[in-house]
Amino acid sequence: MAIVKKQSSSKQIIEYILDRVQKRELKSGDKLPNEREFSEMLGVSRVPLREAISALSLLGILDARQGEGTFVNKYDSAILGKVIYTYTILDNTSMDEILEVRKMMEADAAKLASENASEEDLREIRVAMEQRDKELELYKRFDGNGELVYEHDSHFHHAIAEATHNRFCVQFLDAIRQSAREQHQSGFNKHDLSAYETASDFHHRIYDAISSGNAAEAYEVMYKHIESVQEATRRLNVKGS
Repeated sequence: MAIVKKQSSSKQIIEYILDRVQKRELKSGDKLPNEREFSEMLGVSRVPLREAISALSLLGILDARQGEGTFVNKYDSAILGKVIYTYTILDNTSMDEILEVRKMMEADAAKLASENASEEDLREIRVAMEQRDKELELYKRFDGNGELVYEHDSHFHHAIAEATHNRFCVQFLDAIRQSAREQHQSGFNKHDLSAYETASDFHHRIYDAISSGNAAEAYEVMYKHIESVQEATRRLNVKGS
């Protein structure tokens, strides 16, 4: 008896695969049956199966590799961030609203990191901070790469999230930052670097608070840091309006 009914076959295949993932019958790295075997098992033609696999690949759930097969994917913050970002556009969510959530969540993450960070976590945070400082100095002299400044900034915040040792915190904060990526980059220019220099100062203060285990200080400085980013973004939006 066919697992999938003929009506809305591709949608049912998607639901079937997601259900197996949710029940942990399919795990990250698992390979799906080949197209012929899978279509026979589900009782459908290959066309809706391809549609379902294509849709789940776009969402980052599956990874269809040419010549190798289709695998259950690993977590990818970029894909999740793009999905969330698309919904923010559809719902007219403002950058200010996104940063308001970042402010609350990252402050708590900094506090938790100050309590849970290992020596390796602290090293990762410090390296990201120092790399961003160096790249920003180069960028100010027109020798650096603005994209790399952003990447090191993102790495700094990601390393703090990792230091919480809470996987959902890492996933959630990565997705929020990724969803704001394009607006963030569009506001970065050589004519208004004061906000980025201010961010460097905040990063050093945040690192000092986390490394010394000062949870209250880590929370307060991170909150003020994202608040300053929020205020800078508001100024840019006013200038661009």
